Amino acid sequence: MSDLERRPNNFPANPEFMYSGPTVKPLTIDGQTSWTVFKTQFDVEFAYLGHVISEEGVKTDPEKIKAIVDWPRSDKIHDLRSFLILCTYYRRFVKNFSKLARPLHKLTEAKSNFNWTEECEKYSNSLKQALKSSPILTFPRTDKDFILDTDASNEGIRAVLPQNNRNEERVIAYFSKSLEDRPSWQEIAPESPATKRNWTLWDSLHPKDFDLYRKWESDDGSSRRWQLILPNSRLPEVLRETHDSASGRHFGVMKTLSKILERFYWDRFRADVEK
Repeated sequence: MSDLERRPNNFPANPEFMYSGPTVKPLTIDGQTSWTVFKTQFDVEFAYLGHVISEEGVKTDPEKIKAIVDWPRSDKIHDLRSFLILCTYYRRFVKNFSKLARPLHKLTEAKSNFNWTEECEKYSNSLKQALKSSPILTFPRTDKDFILDTDASNEGIRAVLPQNNRNEERVIAYFSKSLEDRPSWQEIAPESPATKRNWTLWDSLHPKDFDLYRKWESDDGSSRRWQLILPNSRLPEVLRETHDSASGRHFGVMKTLSKILERFYWDRFRADVEK
């Protein structure tokens, strides 16, 4: 759940955001001055982190959406990436966002030649229109039932989380993801060569119980197993247990490698064993 959905705890601590009173004015009657406190007033909405918060829910900031709608045609990859970053910030307001944005994301890939086509123009305009007409997202209520509507295909997965509020189904958030969406290793850990090499194993990685496993398969396909990908902090323990313990029997390099690969995997494991 995002910060904007935590209501009312996340309302600004500074009362000036919401509170415009009380107003105190002097009142003189028969030469006697008294002070009258007029009615307290509250603002009906306020801008916060590119959104507008009100009693109805959360909506996009009109100024930010105007900047998106007025965004000129991108002539360079850098300009298109900047446009997509701004649009992506509001992706939970747009149904099937990934489907609309995917053709533009493909154009930013390093292996692609930047060629703005009529199709790109169509998807860009569709994205602008979707953001321009985006709904007000309601605040989630724990005393109401949640409804999760999902859909999946070979191209992607999509979901919408609505809730019945005042006899009306109101959307809390949209979610969509293209199955071709694969973060680059630079996005995950730009200074980690190990992450770069592990990311080449993307199709064989599998998360389970907060651990990451690699699917290993023999060359002839007759044997398969899951190998736990070890963090650096676990390497000394595994190497000591495999080689130096009583059960390890001080095996040679090849036997130690074989035992390790039965259960574990990490970047440059061979070099660590040979040490």
